[in-house]
Amino acid sequence: MHVILLAAISVDGFIAQHPGQISREWNSKEDKKYFRDRCLAAGTMIMGSTTFNTFRKPFPNRLLLVYTSKPETLAEFDSSQIRAVNKAPAELLKELEAEGKKEVAVAGGASIYHQFLAAGLVGEVILTVEPVLFGSGIKLLSEDLHVDLQLTKSTQLNEQGTIVLEYVVKR
Repeated sequence: MHVILLAAISVDGFIAQHPGQISREWNSKEDKKYFRDRCLAAGTMIMGSTTFNTFRKPFPNRLLLVYTSKPETLAEFDSSQIRAVNKAPAELLKELEAEGKKEVAVAGGASIYHQFLAAGLVGEVILTVEPVLFGSGIKLLSEDLHVDLQLTKSTQLNEQGTIVLEYVVKR
């Protein structure tokens, strides 16, 4: 299974200034479109409950898996669109493969990014770098981790300087 880590970050490497802030508050319309299109192509998204709670809705034409210790908080949603999960990342991916899924986009937050990278499951890291500095905030990863990457592509999305950096994870 192809696993993509997909994140918008500030130039100084933060995914948010504070808990509860969503990237839609500070990222460009071009990144919003890029994120939507890339997640649609994957067909399946994974995120933590904190990230999900900033959206609190299903994403059309995609399955969304939400890591949570309280599955009852997602009972209002159709399980064909949103499912609560609380399994080791490798186990979850094995189940998704058995369902015929080929690709998944890991879409936040820092703890979920860390879990999938630490488990060695991520094959590609795609970062949208927005031209903004936060100075402090929530880092891309929740804990120290060393992962070697190889840049494969960079694309400027707009005149303001929003850039998408695509990396493969070096094994």
